[in-house]
Amino acid sequence: MVPYTLSEAPPDEWKHYFSSRAPNEAEARIDGDRALYKCPKNREVIKGEYQNKVAKLVEAANLHCREINAEHERMQAKEQEEQRRKEQEQRDFEEWKRNW
Repeated sequence: MVPYTLSEAPPDEWKHYFSSRAPNEAEARIDGDRALYKCPKNREVIKGEYQNKVAKLVEAANLHCREINAEHERMQAKEQEEQRRKEQEQRDFEEWKRNW
């Protein structure tokens, strides 16, 4: 196993994305704050090559989760704006009724 230390233990969505993107012949998993990449036994490969593969998987998982978080934030902002709009409409209606 080639270990790759992460800055912190990642969330489940990150773990799933990371593991699902590993090549079929390899095993990638997360153990706490470490990404582990099992090298195929039937190949002789320089350890650094696998560290680069792990680094690329880590970056792809980071990007994926940043995109999910950004979309979640956009949706929250849209919902908040819609709520503010409805509240303003209600205030405007109440004021109209008072002035009528």
